[in-house]
Amino acid sequence: MSKGEQIENAKRAAVWRKTQEEISNIQQQTWEYQQESRDRISEETGRVLQGVEQWTDPSTGEHTDLTLGYNEAWSKGDGTYILSNDPLFDPSVVLQEDWKKMEKKN
Repeated sequence: MSKGEQIENAKRAAVWRKTQEEISNIQQQTWEYQQESRDRISEETGRVLQGVEQWTDPSTGEHTDLTLGYNEAWSKGDGTYILSNDPLFDPSVVLQEDWKKMEKKN
């Protein structure tokens, strides 16, 4: 075998190894994304079975589970929450206290 053939064979082998590494990385990422998706589905199913949904408390930035079925939620920042289906209700106005509107976590 000539020196030129050996060099070309080494180049092809290097390309083959790099391709195999990339394929392996893609397979690993795919598996990880599938696991993350399954975890999210499992968590959400658990919440539905418990009758809760996740909201973000603007006072703390933390997520909390509150009773399922409400369109509006408010936090006082001390662990006190008000749930409502009335979009016009604002506990800050009605109760004259500092309440922050919460966002449903998607």
